[in-house]
Amino acid sequence: MISLAERIRRGETAIAAAKCEGRDVRKWEQHLEMLKRQAIAPRNIADRDHLNRPEFNALCEHLDDDNRDIVRFLYLSAWRSGEAMTLTWDKVDLNEWVIRLSRKNDKTKRPRTLTLVGELAYVINRRQARRVPSCPFVFHRGGRQIKSIGRQWQTAAVAVGLGRINDAEHYVGVTPHDMRRSAIRNLVKAGIAEAVGMSISGHKTNSTYKRYGIIDEDLQRQALERAQLIQEQESEARKVMPIKKAG
Repeated sequence: MISLAERIRRGETAIAAAKCEGRDVRKWEQHLEMLKRQAIAPRNIADRDHLNRPEFNALCEHLDDDNRDIVRFLYLSAWRSGEAMTLTWDKVDLNEWVIRLSRKNDKTKRPRTLTLVGELAYVINRRQARRVPSCPFVFHRGGRQIKSIGRQWQTAAVAVGLGRINDAEHYVGVTPHDMRRSAIRNLVKAGIAEAVGMSISGHKTNSTYKRYGIIDEDLQRQALERAQLIQEQESEARKVMPIKKAG
């Protein structure tokens, strides 16, 4: 099996030769750049299970409009990928701007709603503009339901250093399902009540929700700093002042 370093070396040689022949090598150079990004990607990237907002924005720049819409919806709603891909217009109330899922449409077998505000409303507005009368699905490409975004997702993740192709030619890195984890972490960071967060994500038990919403280092740091500040304030308030002797 050819190593990544050898593929880069061969690519550079081929591009140099093609340039001498006056050939267009722009696509080759883009591919070579992707290989070089893979080479410097962190080896522990497989441990990543979420994206912060700057990382998310960078990844979206490498997606086409249709894939970008569904990925943005997942990042904001904490929905499962399958739920978004099978979402149909009859579930979207454009008068009240809310999505309503019946028991049979939800994995937990419970009716569920999602209020469309801010960026979520923007995404649905974009989809409405691209709506095809013959297609019932909100997220489609040219009138055909989007069933997978894996290939373009992997290319985008590698391009921004959030994924890599290992020596076995397998992709390692963040996945579309990590949008769900990211959304839940964002809800936790925003201080959203657990019950409200679960109603958005569709989790049936709080044990799973808590596992997805793992507290990150920034929140831990803020919590510890706040706790220490309170302790310092208590120490100052309870400091014993020495009694002055009568002179």
